[in-house]
Amino acid sequence: MTVDVTGRLAEGIGALENSQTYVQACAARGYHHGDLTAHTRQLHDWYGTEDGLDLTVLDADLAALRAIAAGCSDARESVRAGAATLDGAWSGESGGAAIAFVARHGTAAAAVGDAVESAGRAVQRLRDELWRVVDEKVRATLSADDLAAAQRSAWLSAARAVLAGDTGDAAAVVDSQIRPHVESVMAGEWLSAMRHGAAAAAEAYRVAVDALSSHPAVRFEIPGDFGPRGVVRAVPAVSVAASAPAVTPTLPDPAVPSPAAANPAAPGPAVAPVSPAEPLAAAPGAMPAAPMSLPDPMSAMGGLPGQVADALGGLLGGGSGMGGAGLPEPGPIEPPTLPELDEKQDEPEPIDEPESEESEEDPVESDEPGEPEEPDETDAADEPAKPKEPEPLAPSADPEPAPTPVPEPVPLAEPVPEPVPGAEPETPCEIAADELPQVGE
Repeated sequence: MTVDVTGRLAEGIGALENSQTYVQACAARGYHHGDLTAHTRQLHDWYGTEDGLDLTVLDADLAALRAIAAGCSDARESVRAGAATLDGAWSGESGGAAIAFVARHGTAAAAVGDAVESAGRAVQRLRDELWRVVDEKVRATLSADDLAAAQRSAWLSAARAVLAGDTGDAAAVVDSQIRPHVESVMAGEWLSAMRHGAAAAAEAYRVAVDALSSHPAVRFEIPGDFGPRGVVRAVPAVSVAASAPAVTPTLPDPAVPSPAAANPAAPGPAVAPVSPAEPLAAAPGAMPAAPMSLPDPMSAMGGLPGQVADALGGLLGGGSGMGGAGLPEPGPIEPPTLPELDEKQDEPEPIDEPESEESEEDPVESDEPGEPEEPDETDAADEPAKPKEPEPLAPSADPEPAPTPVPEPVPLAEPVPEPVPGAEPETPCEIAADELPQVGE
């Protein structure tokens, strides 16, 4: 079937032009019709509503839908054959479930095939209806012109004359002969055909849309996924936990572990050397200076006092190796740090109280009970003799302070092993006291 809309409409253009001339001449003589005389090409508007329509596209769509419908039919037969094969080869509950699944699959395929066939029929109806509308318009236009075929030449001449401004015989022909034809044929039969054609075309589109959308969506069942689902998801969490060791860098913060380690080994001896600290109270001039200088050097030195205490403990605890070999390693210290060393060594006993102020208070408290013992140097000379008696305890209490007449009494407790208590400037304690101020500088 050939459906050339443009070619078919062109067949009635000549007849349409004649009828348009008749209507315009009547309008020039005072005839008015809302659907015919609104403008000079109103008849063309009615006639050309389907102009440009390409029904060959619908033909191509129809052919494609028919091919799809044929494929659906073949698939339906394949599903039926598969269900029959399963029925004969697989029995039991599992077999029944598989056969039922394939049967439902076939039902869905049949629904798709029905929908495709319905769409093909809707497209075919639309194509045929639109072609019928176009053909009827052409037929109605040709028929209207054929009714005036006997007077066509005379009427066209009179109408053109009136349009040119003639008011004589031509105007009389238009009023008496052409106007009755326009009112009865063009405003009656022809206009009705145009209106019917436009309504029929709109209805054809509506029917096609309804036919295409009348079928519900088809759903094909899919077997469940029997494979693992997200098994590896939990593994990354373990790796994240492994990365937690990043917190370990914070462990090496404590700088006073070495003196603290020595303290637990000799907690008892640490109390004994506190008594020699009593002479410190005898020197009232040195005590006020110690607390004044205490906060500044501590904040500036940081963990350096702990290193000095370790070096001093190694120097004095070694006995024979008490030379200045170990002292230069820590580096020089400012003189005001001497009381700090006492405080620093006193601190290891109460590990929870690292504040320098508390360490200072400890020696003050020790001074109160020991006020009766005023001699400084004499006691200092006697002090080395006292620690000599508990020789085994002295090495264990390396960090404990043994105050001397000098502001640094702590080292005197440990140098007790040395056999040179008489000459004070030559003793290792005094040597350490002399070199200790240089460590902070």
